[in-house]
Amino acid sequence: MVKDNEISGLQEKYKSDDVNFENVVGRLPRTHIKYFDKPFDWLYTATPRQITEFAEAMHENAWTLRRRIEERIDALMEKESA
Repeated sequence: MVKDNEISGLQEKYKSDDVNFENVVGRLPRTHIKYFDKPFDWLYTATPRQITEFAEAMHENAWTLRRRIEERIDALMEKESA
């Protein structure tokens, strides 16, 4: 249910082809987002500051997504228990 409510927002923020939800029996569901749009060799030419800024942005986006999912789960749980 969380995926159904959040996936469209993720597809708007990122390209829809870059967002993939995987639900395998016996494993936790995963959302894969192709986030790194720079070539891999960018890491060799980037300054430490650029790498740090990029890593901080990735970290913040990941935690924001986690908070949104947790908020949605809490809202759905409250709705079902009411």
